[in-house]
Amino acid sequence: HLQHIEEVLSRFQSSGLKLNLPKCHFAQDHVVFLGHVVSQHGIRPDPSVKEWPIPRTPTEVQAFLGLCSYYRKFIKNFAHCTVPLHQLTKKNVPFVWTPACHEAFCYLQDVLSQAPVVKFPDFTNFFLYTDASCTAIGIILAQVQDNLECAIVYASHVLTKAERKWSTYDRELWAIVWAVWHFRHYLYKQPFTTVTDHKPRLKKIPIDNDRTGHHTRWALELDPYDWVVVHRESQNHLNADALSHRPSEITITTEQPHAPNHSSTDIPDSADNTSPTVLREWKTVASRRPLHWHMKGKDPALKKLWQEYHRLTLKDGLPYCKVYHKASKEPIYQVIVPHKLVDQVLWFLHGSAASGHMAAKKALQRAHQLCYWPFMSRDIHAWCEKLEELQYQDHKHLYKPFQKVAADILELPITSCNNCYVLVVQDYFTKYVNLFALPDQRTMTVAKYLFENYIREHGIPESLHTDQGCQFESDVVKHLCQLLGIRKTRTNPYHPQSDGMVERFNRTLIDQLSKTLLEHSGEWDDYLNQVALAYNTSTHSSTGFTPFFLTHGRDARLSADVMFRCMSEVPRSTPGTPADYAAMLVKKVWSAFTTAALNTHQARLQQKEAYDRHVNHHPYEKGDLVWLHDPTTTRMKLTPHWKGPFEILDCLGATGDETEPEAKAQVVHYNRLR
Repeated sequence: HLQHIEEVLSRFQSSGLKLNLPKCHFAQDHVVFLGHVVSQHGIRPDPSVKEWPIPRTPTEVQAFLGLCSYYRKFIKNFAHCTVPLHQLTKKNVPFVWTPACHEAFCYLQDVLSQAPVVKFPDFTNFFLYTDASCTAIGIILAQVQDNLECAIVYASHVLTKAERKWSTYDRELWAIVWAVWHFRHYLYKQPFTTVTDHKPRLKKIPIDNDRTGHHTRWALELDPYDWVVVHRESQNHLNADALSHRPSEITITTEQPHAPNHSSTDIPDSADNTSPTVLREWKTVASRRPLHWHMKGKDPALKKLWQEYHRLTLKDGLPYCKVYHKASKEPIYQVIVPHKLVDQVLWFLHGSAASGHMAAKKALQRAHQLCYWPFMSRDIHAWCEKLEELQYQDHKHLYKPFQKVAADILELPITSCNNCYVLVVQDYFTKYVNLFALPDQRTMTVAKYLFENYIREHGIPESLHTDQGCQFESDVVKHLCQLLGIRKTRTNPYHPQSDGMVERFNRTLIDQLSKTLLEHSGEWDDYLNQVALAYNTSTHSSTGFTPFFLTHGRDARLSADVMFRCMSEVPRSTPGTPADYAAMLVKKVWSAFTTAALNTHQARLQQKEAYDRHVNHHPYEKGDLVWLHDPTTTRMKLTPHWKGPFEILDCLGATGDETEPEAKAQVVHYNRLR
């Protein structure tokens, strides 16, 4: 002790300093200095804090918190402990001393009076324990003395708003940089070991792709120090982890150090927010970017978003992906589309009436201006290829109402109103049928009902499919179709299966009219509209919906609904405005269209499979000689039903072949040949 006193006094003398003798104490086992009890064992806070009275005003609470903050280097998890007391110091908050406040006050008194003693450093080998969470970093400077590791000092730092947006790697690296700077008076020119629970090696700081310059500046900051990095598993890293993982954002200190200028480099608020599609997966890590090994076994779309994490942002509550225009270099904010809405967005990008049927490249360019989802390019190309088979040029797969309608004429007994024909017009997609009683089947009569009555109710269809009857193949009908932009198609002659939907409905119509006339008096044209209504409001086996619903977006209100006061057509939360109702209707109808298209396609496959079981298709080649079946001779018992032979001029596919009867080419169905 005397040697230490002599050395200290010699240094004071060499520096020209003088001491006030009445204020000096010698041969003491401990002294109280600036609120700290200093002894040969180390430093601990003054236990007199135990005698602090209970605060009764916000000012007294602030004074007590200031005292506790002075000793915060002795207290683990300090910010979390003081949350109830800090609530009393806020403006416009009534001063109510709650049990939580009293518990926090007593806890701080006890922990300060029994705080652990921090040792004096011997400036040999230090251990720097660091840990970073989403809100704070915690540091412990420790040392091994007498074969026992002991703490030299504690420290913690609440991350700023910009710092919280950094990746896990950057936050863990920043914890080391901040700790080294904070304890630089201990660590400068002294070898030390940094202990962290972050698995990636932090010693070699990557500066090749350093867009913000953080890594370069931090590497220069750490370069003068002699340090190594040691990894320790999280379950064994509880000392520093307790200081960093705390739910409070409050920073209380009277020794707040000034960090290096680069510590608070601002990052835009949109730097690293997560999208709703992956927020559930990232809640476990408090909305921070997961480590790459956390992505093992995850959904490929989630992994793709993880790779694009640095481009994700949040604007007005919506997730966006920030990219830049190739030519103008202007930023483009692409809204992130959830997986369940991808099909709907694809429909609006390529397939709806407003978007048209552009090439996949143009659809992708349009998408880049509006939205983003993982594997967007792949999905758009696949969608466009799929839609090529569905769009109306092929007419194999239908996906919207009145894309293709079929018309046929059915002959029935003449009535008192001189009606003896029924014009049947049915939509291929919705199966909605319209029936018109006709006095004759002349061209002008059929054209009047078809182009005036039907189009006035439903609008102009894209395609009209009929048989080869003269009333449908007339110049009048062809000219009207050309003026209105209707694509006119026709069936093969003497092959009603080419328009099987209408032929099947004709059988249903005859059956329903027969049953109705057996039960009720009258004529068939009196019940034509009732049969049509019954058919349109019944669930169709192919689509799974009623034709009325697919056409109008709602179910029809029938007499049974009136009798039982059915209110199913009015939802409980009725939209308040026409715009709200329109939005609800679009969503409901689009879902129904998608389901109906899938159901119809599945039903078509089943029907084809059942039909193909009884069909023996012999492929013909150009130049083959074949016999042609003539159904007009079936009533002539002695007349041959097969004519020919004829030569095959061309094969048009599975539906028809072109023959040459009597030097005139004719397209016939292959099942009329042998």
